[in-house]
Amino acid sequence: MGSKGDSPRAAGRLHGFNAILDHGSGQRFNSEVVLQNALRELHRPDTVTWIDADDCDILGFAEAGHANARIDDGDDTYTAIRRYKIPTRALNEPEGSVVDDVLFARWT
Repeated sequence: MGSKGDSPRAAGRLHGFNAILDHGSGQRFNSEVVLQNALRELHRPDTVTWIDADDCDILGFAEAGHANARIDDGDDTYTAIRRYKIPTRALNEPEGSVVDDVLFARWT
Protein backbone atom coordinates (compact mmCIF):
# COMPACT_ATOMS: atom_id res chain seq x y z
CA MET A 1 0.00 0.00 0.00
CA GLY A 2 1.26 3.48 -0.85
CA SER A 3 1.62 6.41 1.47
CA LYS A 4 -0.91 9.24 1.79
CA GLY A 5 1.22 11.26 -0.62
CA ASP A 6 0.56 8.67 -3.37
CA SER A 7 -3.24 9.07 -3.35
CA PRO A 8 -5.06 10.53 -6.40
CA ARG A 9 -6.27 13.40 -4.22
CA ALA A 10 -2.72 14.30 -3.20
CA ALA A 11 -1.61 14.05 -6.84
CA GLY A 12 -4.39 16.51 -7.82
CA ARG A 13 -3.26 18.99 -5.18
CA LEU A 14 0.33 18.67 -6.40
CA HIS A 15 -0.79 19.19 -10.01
CA GLY A 16 -2.71 22.35 -9.03
CA PHE A 17 0.28 23.66 -7.11
CA ASN A 18 2.61 22.94 -10.04
CA ALA A 19 0.29 24.77 -12.45
CA ILE A 20 0.43 27.88 -10.27
CA LEU A 21 4.18 27.49 -9.79
CA ASP A 22 4.76 27.13 -13.55
CA HIS A 23 2.63 30.19 -14.29
CA GLY A 24 4.56 32.37 -11.87
CA SER A 25 8.04 30.95 -12.41
CA GLY A 26 8.63 31.82 -16.05
CA GLN A 27 10.04 35.00 -17.45
CA ARG A 28 7.22 37.47 -17.05
CA PHE A 29 6.28 40.98 -17.92
CA ASN A 30 3.64 43.03 -16.17
CA SER A 31 0.41 41.08 -16.87
CA GLU A 32 -1.76 44.22 -16.75
CA VAL A 33 0.35 45.92 -19.42
CA VAL A 34 0.22 42.83 -21.66
CA LEU A 35 -3.57 42.65 -21.29
CA GLN A 36 -4.06 46.36 -21.90
CA ASN A 37 -1.96 46.27 -25.08
CA ALA A 38 -3.87 43.23 -26.36
CA LEU A 39 -7.18 45.04 -25.73
CA ARG A 40 -5.89 48.16 -27.50
CA GLU A 41 -5.03 46.10 -30.57
CA LEU A 42 -8.39 44.34 -30.49
CA HIS A 43 -10.45 47.53 -30.13
CA ARG A 44 -8.64 49.97 -32.44
CA PRO A 45 -9.37 52.85 -32.97
CA ASP A 46 -11.23 53.06 -29.63
CA THR A 47 -9.44 54.19 -26.49
CA VAL A 48 -8.74 51.58 -23.84
CA THR A 49 -8.18 53.03 -20.39
CA TRP A 50 -6.99 51.07 -17.38
CA ILE A 51 -8.58 52.22 -14.12
CA ASP A 52 -8.44 51.07 -10.52
CA ALA A 53 -11.96 50.10 -9.41
CA ASP A 54 -11.22 51.53 -5.95
CA ASP A 55 -10.61 54.95 -7.53
CA CYS A 56 -13.37 54.87 -10.14
CA ASP A 57 -16.30 52.52 -9.49
CA ILE A 58 -17.92 52.46 -12.94
CA LEU A 59 -20.31 49.62 -12.06
CA GLY A 60 -21.36 51.42 -8.87
CA PHE A 61 -21.95 54.54 -10.99
CA ALA A 62 -24.24 52.50 -13.26
CA GLU A 63 -26.01 50.82 -10.33
CA ALA A 64 -26.80 54.31 -8.97
CA GLY A 65 -28.77 54.96 -12.17
CA HIS A 66 -26.29 57.27 -13.91
CA ALA A 67 -25.46 54.84 -16.75
CA ASN A 68 -26.23 51.37 -18.09
CA ALA A 69 -23.84 48.45 -17.71
CA ARG A 70 -24.50 44.90 -18.83
CA ILE A 71 -22.23 41.97 -19.54
CA ASP A 72 -21.90 41.17 -23.24
CA ASP A 73 -23.89 37.94 -23.66
CA GLY A 74 -21.90 36.83 -26.70
CA ASP A 75 -18.55 36.95 -24.92
CA ASP A 76 -17.13 33.59 -23.82
CA THR A 77 -14.43 35.09 -21.58
CA TYR A 78 -16.82 35.83 -18.71
CA THR A 79 -15.19 34.62 -15.50
CA ALA A 80 -16.74 34.98 -12.05
CA ILE A 81 -16.84 33.45 -8.61
CA ARG A 82 -20.37 32.68 -7.47
CA ARG A 83 -21.06 33.17 -3.76
CA TYR A 84 -23.94 33.37 -1.33
CA LYS A 85 -24.69 36.89 -0.08
CA ILE A 86 -26.31 36.96 3.35
CA PRO A 87 -29.17 39.43 3.86
CA THR A 88 -28.02 42.82 5.09
CA ARG A 89 -31.16 43.37 7.16
CA ALA A 90 -33.20 40.35 8.13
CA LEU A 91 -36.48 42.31 8.21
CA ASN A 92 -36.18 43.60 4.64
CA GLU A 93 -34.56 40.56 3.04
CA PRO A 94 -35.72 37.31 4.60
CA GLU A 95 -33.48 35.29 2.26
CA GLY A 96 -29.99 35.80 1.00
CA SER A 97 -29.07 35.67 -2.66
CA VAL A 98 -26.50 34.19 -5.00
CA VAL A 99 -24.24 36.81 -6.60
CA ASP A 100 -21.33 36.71 -9.02
CA ASP A 101 -18.05 38.45 -8.22
CA VAL A 102 -16.92 39.17 -11.77
CA LEU A 103 -13.20 38.68 -12.35
CA PHE A 104 -13.14 39.28 -16.10
CA ALA A 105 -15.88 40.25 -18.55
CA ARG A 106 -16.69 42.50 -21.47
CA TRP A 107 -19.34 45.09 -20.66
CA THR A 108 -21.59 47.19 -22.88
